[in-house]
Amino acid sequence: MLTDSFPALGLGFESSEEGIMKRMPRNPRESPITSKMLFMVITFGLIMGLGTFLLFTTYKEGSLDKARTVAFTALVLFQMFAVMSSRTLYPSMKHLNPFSNLWLSGGVCLAVLIQIAVIYWPPLQMIFDTVSLSAMDWLKILGVAASGFVLMELSKVLMTVKSTSAIGDVGKQKVES
Repeated sequence: MLTDSFPALGLGFESSEEGIMKRMPRNPRESPITSKMLFMVITFGLIMGLGTFLLFTTYKEGSLDKARTVAFTALVLFQMFAVMSSRTLYPSMKHLNPFSNLWLSGGVCLAVLIQIAVIYWPPLQMIFDTVSLSAMDWLKILGVAASGFVLMELSKVLMTVKSTSAIGDVGKQKVES
């Protein structure tokens, strides 16, 4: 809970999306959670769950404590990548810039520092039952967690291309009628 709070507060300082006032308004009868949003939430949840499970099973043969620490850290980093991807529902280079919202970037850095303290500071290691991780462990965790971010950003591009082509098809149908 502690690691999610600071980045979530940073999202409140996110600037509005480009061209938002040029878009058609949402139908008031339409659910605030669109099928596109639901698809993205389910997709990221599956990626996060499978990635964490993969890391856990990879490490559990060696040490259960290390496997739990790796899985715990993977979940935290998946969430940090998720919050960075959640800045917009549309692909935008501006929102990929970590310096365009310093509150959010600061919240993510603080959350990662808290996670590092939980892993390496002995009093917190005892409370959370964690063990120290090597640089190679961190690289594996980062690679798996970053894959979620990459896939989410790609899905935004694909969904935008799909919706743009659907709008074009509707326009063609109106012209033909």
